[in-house]
Amino acid sequence: MMLLVVGGSASGKSAYAESLFLDKPKKTYLATMEPGGAEAKARIEKHRKSRAGLGFLTVECPKEIGKACPACNENVLLEDIGNLVANEMFSDKGRFSHLPEIQGESASSEGEAEVIAQTLFDEILKLREASEYLVIVTNEVFSDGADYDETTKLYLSALARLNALLAEAADEVREVIYSIPKRRK
Repeated sequence: MMLLVVGGSASGKSAYAESLFLDKPKKTYLATMEPGGAEAKARIEKHRKSRAGLGFLTVECPKEIGKACPACNENVLLEDIGNLVANEMFSDKGRFSHLPEIQGESASSEGEAEVIAQTLFDEILKLREASEYLVIVTNEVFSDGADYDETTKLYLSALARLNALLAEAADEVREVIYSIPKRRK
């Protein structure tokens, strides 16, 4: 079973996803946020406190999510796709940080976004195969209508494509708005 949980910033999607594991044994929390800066460290600490006592084995995996499979239990919460894409594109040793678009050069961002999305999707499918119950948390960041630079547009395109692949492959998709989940698929 694969469930995709979608929501905007501070929508309650993480708390909702964690609540789905209250009665699950042998559960792994795959954490993708890198602790770069005070704000990120504060968010990581907030998430750790919110799931304290819930029985999760936490595995820090900010990149190359497919390598986390051997460390996972049968019930897996992957938190979150937006961080994973950003880490792979922009952090040191991110697999896609070398792309011309990210380096400020002109390139075909549509093709690059597809490569990023497909690579990460294939790795997430490995998690699906290795687990009995997989819940994936992702961000809805496409409705603000802002105009972005080319690098940010590439990130958003890769995230949008990956979200579409995950939604298509998921058994269920739920959107969380104001901490209220709504089934979309």
